Amino acid sequence: MSGNPSRLAVDTCTAPADSGRYAPGILNRRSLSIVPERRCRPAAAPDVGGTSHRRCREAETLTSSPEAGSPEKGSGVPEGRYGTRRTGRGGRWPAWLATALVLVLGIALSALAYRNLGSAPIDGKASRFDIRDEDSVHITLEVRRDDPSRPAECVVRSRGVSGKEAGRKEVYIPPGETTTYRETVLTTSEAPVTGEVFGCSYDVPNYLRDRTRPSG
Repeated sequence: MSGNPSRLAVDTCTAPADSGRYAPGILNRRSLSIVPERRCRPAAAPDVGGTSHRRCREAETLTSSPEAGSPEKGSGVPEGRYGTRRTGRGGRWPAWLATALVLVLGIALSALAYRNLGSAPIDGKASRFDIRDEDSVHITLEVRRDDPSRPAECVVRSRGVSGKEAGRKEVYIPPGETTTYRETVLTTSEAPVTGEVFGCSYDVPNYLRDRTRPSG
């Protein structure tokens, strides 16, 4: 800051002529030094008691010291009220972290697409079906799986002349070859017109496993 203190008129008072006291000024604070400067002029007329008064104007000099923590010229705003301005780019993510996140996201999307659009681990279809009578159909299943050592189950069904489902059955597929053929007879509630495989899975229920075990 410059060496010349800035002057600021802060108060106007009326004091008796014979009084040597100054009018009240601003209280001193930490780094502010107040130097009152007395400027007086005679009052326009005496008061009722005949005592001459003078109207005094107190001009006080405010001197700011380095301890006040005043902001430098051109800073725009006081630091004590708005804080210091942040510098640097600490808020941005590092480039390597952003790259790693992109790679992980790409791998996850690829795995999801392969699972939904890739070939199924097990698949089955009806290679043929024969309608034996008005309440049964003979179905031959063709099952392909990626792990022939695991047992599987397939669900077969038939539709009647009305177009509605007329019967459904679970078929156990024991461990064997990659491509396995299995035959079954499905009983229907009305005259069947089709025989088909609804789906296959490695999730074999326990009751189906127990049903196919040989009795000892």
